[in-house]
Amino acid sequence: LGEYLTNKEDKLRSRSVSLLADLLKKLPDLPLSFNEIVTLSRYALEKLSDFSCVTSGLDIISHILGNSKHLNTIKASSEEGHFIRELLEGTSIPKFHPASYSYNVRQKSYIIYDQLLKYPLPETLHSNLISALLQLSENEKDPRNLVPSFQLYKAILQTATTTTLKPFIAEMFENTSCYFPINFTPPPNDPFKITPQKLKKMLCEALTCAPQMATLVAPFALDKLTS
Repeated sequence: LGEYLTNKEDKLRSRSVSLLADLLKKLPDLPLSFNEIVTLSRYALEKLSDFSCVTSGLDIISHILGNSKHLNTIKASSEEGHFIRELLEGTSIPKFHPASYSYNVRQKSYIIYDQLLKYPLPETLHSNLISALLQLSENEKDPRNLVPSFQLYKAILQTATTTTLKPFIAEMFENTSCYFPINFTPPPNDPFKITPQKLKKMLCEALTCAPQMATLVAPFALDKLTS
């Protein structure tokens, strides 16, 4: 790919970055050292400021984080914590604003945040990840993204410590309870197979999966029952 990755023409540059992302997806056993993983990831982060390459840049990061071989390589490095922090900071506000993009960019961002949870995160990074999710999911209306959003809220509520959750719990409740009750009618022949029942189940799990939410969910539920 060489010179095409930095070509001045948007179409050529975009296609080249897309091919690089496809290569990582189709060759999951491609051996990469930690330094090579870092180099590829930093290149992908740079592409997030290049509008024509944003989607492929996120794909590169996701293919790296979602690959079990690369996961083990990253975890074996003494620089793991610094690298994960760099990825989280590079894919969230203020460096990157995924909520301002279309459905597919937002969805890829949910996936990356979920993949980052597979790594042992110190409390500060866990807090940063919660902040990133809150900013991304606020005002989310696309049912295709509510699925990964509810899943991510549930995963964070089940893995973060009470101390980490405390400053965010009220906002996490607001960002999920606002969808109750679910009123969604899928379009005919919906290829995504997202049903009202699925959304209701996932929302319920996000709201009830952690005791920290109980003091907010209980009065909310009682109010809904009596209204």
